[in-house]
Amino acid sequence: MADLFEVEFDEEGKLIDFLSGTPLVRTPEELVRQKYLRILHHEYKFPKALMRREVAIQRGSDVLKDISGNVIRADIMVYADKAAADANNQGQILFIVECKAPSETEGYNQLVSYIYNTSAEGGVWYNGSGKTDEARYYRRFSSPNSLKPWIGIPRHSETWNAIGRRRKTDLLKPKDVKGLLRRCHNRLHGRGVDGDEEDLTMDMVRIILAKAMDEEQPGELPSFYCTTDEYQTTAGVEAVSDRIQTLFDEVKRANPDVFTGHERITVGPRAIADVVVELQEYRLLSDAGAGVEWDIMGHAYEQYTSVYLKREKGQFFTNRLVIDAAVRIINPDHTDLILDPAGGSGGFLTGAMRYVRTKITSSDDAPVAKSRQLDRHRKNLFLVEINRRLTKVAKTAMILNGDGHTGITTGDSLGDYSKFDVAVRGCLENRLWGIPAGDWM
Repeated sequence: MADLFEVEFDEEGKLIDFLSGTPLVRTPEELVRQKYLRILHHEYKFPKALMRREVAIQRGSDVLKDISGNVIRADIMVYADKAAADANNQGQILFIVECKAPSETEGYNQLVSYIYNTSAEGGVWYNGSGKTDEARYYRRFSSPNSLKPWIGIPRHSETWNAIGRRRKTDLLKPKDVKGLLRRCHNRLHGRGVDGDEEDLTMDMVRIILAKAMDEEQPGELPSFYCTTDEYQTTAGVEAVSDRIQTLFDEVKRANPDVFTGHERITVGPRAIADVVVELQEYRLLSDAGAGVEWDIMGHAYEQYTSVYLKREKGQFFTNRLVIDAAVRIINPDHTDLILDPAGGSGGFLTGAMRYVRTKITSSDDAPVAKSRQLDRHRKNLFLVEINRRLTKVAKTAMILNGDGHTGITTGDSLGDYSKFDVAVRGCLENRLWGIPAGDWM
């Protein structure tokens, strides 16, 4: 599947403007601007006709200029309708985006000057260069005239008050999953969290599992949310943190072989709330047969963990292309029992699951047959990993690739067989040999 957020170039190496299709000179600033135009269109559903790039800021009928006499231009303007965009009606602006300012503070100051000279209801500071992928949101208030940090921007045809606790049925599938995970990770960094990349990555794993647990639970409204009012106060942020910690407690109870009872999300309440703000608009889990959606989510998660987790004690993650090639050679189907006795972060198991799922969903079998085959396949997936940290990573990878995580266990494949998890022993004895282990060992 093509990357919706990848900037396109012509034969001469010039980038192609997302809005007009005309060639533009390639600069770091333009690359960031072009990416955020795609985010606004694909994630927030704004039509291209409502967006303009490099728009001159006006005060009345005069164009604003800096001390050197240069025209002051906003990176992106989003208008209320097409007519306002065509006429550059700065009395009909929804919000303004400032891209790649040197810092959030400078970006904020530029937004203030732009917004207060127009009718804009808010703004975004975005820095999406290289591994950096940060966004900060602001909403304008008229009494008194102020610009306050906010939890997001509205989708197309929504009001600012719509942001917050949405119904589960209104959550969107993220298109830029890699960018979403990077922004969450950078949110943790942005709060000055102590600890190295590995610590932050494991907290991200815990928060993602809490989000998945919330999506699995019945009920119209989620518990994984942060409202605009909560985000503005210390008490509100702590309430958000308590909800997420409670969800993670449920994850621990459902997976006692992986998580110890005292394990918690270690970052502070404000950092947790920041990640919730990024994730709450989206649905991470998909229907069982949505192979492409699972593949996008799972691949992004695997790339994320491979970047931020250290390679310690000889632990190296196998390249996904190698995994996919090995699985194709083996050619498993839904009746096969699949066990990885040294599973690491779950790469081979998720690769096998993707392969079999694609084989099932692309077949000509009846829908009910496909559903039963998928269910049987998920119950045939097992993994043993001695490192408890990697077991957690693998379990999350399986969830984000489409379930099958109940067979992921912590254990020593070279140790005493009797100490294997009961699910793995039962599977091996009943499926492979058909006799109790005590009669053949």
